[in-house]
Amino acid sequence: MKEKIFYLSHFQINKTLYDKCIIEAIESNLYGFSWYLDIVSPNWGVIIFGNKENYQAVMPIPHRQKYGILHLVQPLFCQQLGIYSRKVLSSEIYESFFQVLFEQFSYVGNYFLNVRNQKPQSSFFQTNFKTKPFQTHHLDLSKSYSEIYQSYHRDRKMNLKRAKKFHQQVIEDQNIEPLIQMFQENTEHKIQGGVNPLAYSFLRQIHEKLQDQKQVRLFYTKTNLGEITSGIMLAFHQNQLIYLFNAGKQLHRKSNGRTLILDQIFQEYAQSDKVFDFESPNVPAIAYFYQSFGAISQPFYRLHYNRLPFWIRTLQRAKQAFFNSNIYQNLKK
Repeated sequence: MKEKIFYLSHFQINKTLYDKCIIEAIESNLYGFSWYLDIVSPNWGVIIFGNKENYQAVMPIPHRQKYGILHLVQPLFCQQLGIYSRKVLSSEIYESFFQVLFEQFSYVGNYFLNVRNQKPQSSFFQTNFKTKPFQTHHLDLSKSYSEIYQSYHRDRKMNLKRAKKFHQQVIEDQNIEPLIQMFQENTEHKIQGGVNPLAYSFLRQIHEKLQDQKQVRLFYTKTNLGEITSGIMLAFHQNQLIYLFNAGKQLHRKSNGRTLILDQIFQEYAQSDKVFDFESPNVPAIAYFYQSFGAISQPFYRLHYNRLPFWIRTLQRAKQAFFNSNIYQNLKK
């Protein structure tokens, strides 16, 4: 059967073929699996290169409806998607994915490629797509722990010593609720625009599924009195360790609990084939924290375009102006 590029809506996808492609892809990552997308973006679609019996390359398309129009927005807990292929694609086939995307959707709010995807250089792409560079940070764990530790910045070594002086212990516990509660009480109020009410439901479902597949570990720090001070949710996929979620108590910030947990993880997985992905947000202070462990920046791209009707674009601009206004900021206080 001849191979071609085509789009499938959610109910048309053969998820067995789709997941087989994700598993075998050069760019394979956790976020691309059908079960993961079913949680964070129900009704997602996909652009496929191949045929209905063999998916050679796939580009999952998360979308939702607004103003009666389907548009793309990157889901929560899903840092990178893009194109997943079993072999290196020709530039012609690779760029055809973006042509189909452009034909199928009038609006891409933000869509993130993965670290192995290149930005197309064709005039079509350059004319129609806006891109912005982002970065995550990877730490190679194939070295010995002593080599990994020597790559820590001076202040990270100092904070690790401080963490050990607080007489904390690192424990494992598969109960995710203390982690969510810490985030709600100590971090949620700092996030501009608030937190989507669905976020915690998504996180619980992702954790449950990963737990069933034995692909997750939860670490907490505890004081001698038994108080939990910080926590990390670590997901696994192939040789990737993914820093999927974390939280800590503001009151215990100086105890550097997450530094202590991360250091213990690096000790455990040193001299393995693993790569630790910090899943960095686009926040300089957080990026610096991850770099302080000796992690290396890994770039990837966000895509955007807007071909919506003029009246909808006008509404979008008005809405954004309101959210940026002093009136909205005062209402939040």
